[in-house]
Amino acid sequence: EELSFNNEQFGYLYSAFSLGYLLFQIPGGWLGQRFGTRRTMPLMGIAWSGFTLVTAAVTTLAAMVVSRFGFGVAQAALNPNQAKIGKDWFPLQSRATARAVITTSMSIGSVTTMGLTAWLMQGYSWRTIFRWYSLVGIVWGVAFYWFFRTRPEQHPLVNRAERELIEGSQPPASSTMSPAEATPWLKIAKNASVWALACQLLFKAAGYNLFVTFFPAFLELAYGIKKSEAGMLTVWPLLG
Repeated sequence: EELSFNNEQFGYLYSAFSLGYLLFQIPGGWLGQRFGTRRTMPLMGIAWSGFTLVTAAVTTLAAMVVSRFGFGVAQAALNPNQAKIGKDWFPLQSRATARAVITTSMSIGSVTTMGLTAWLMQGYSWRTIFRWYSLVGIVWGVAFYWFFRTRPEQHPLVNRAERELIEGSQPPASSTMSPAEATPWLKIAKNASVWALACQLLFKAAGYNLFVTFFPAFLELAYGIKKSEAGMLTVWPLLG
């Protein structure tokens, strides 16, 4: 209401984030391979916090679209670098469980933030809430860079037994790629498992985005529910 955006324009905002997120998944993964996950992850976290701060200051649709696109670009590096960290830091037999814990934590974050935002909106403006949320990624980025290392052998708290456990489950050196080697795009494109997972993620993303974008507005428009109540009700599908 403050910026006079209609539903169609809100659709453009959601799409701007998704477009940035789409286009920079692969470049984001390349950054992690080229410069290491210890540098890439906090850099992108601070970048998306910066765009969150910009979002709190915009006054036009064009500026909002740019800020949301930039947010998507920065956050796109998250998933590929999480996957690389899982490969580098966990024994083969533990990777699926580790990945599940990370994905579950992302869902917990969605649930917590949706509920917290609904509560905060009762007493604070949306600009103030965006400013507060921008601090989270900055604090996390600094803490992550201080504590984390790209490889287990680089971390002073990883002992020899732990390194051997991780390294013992890795494929032979001849079957792994160095960061400088070319990515085998043709081999990836021909892999049926890659396409099957891609199709599954297509539907997962569609369902998730429906609940974090349109569903609260649908509850307001169709049932006359207040924003705070709509936000709390949106917690339930995310919790599931």
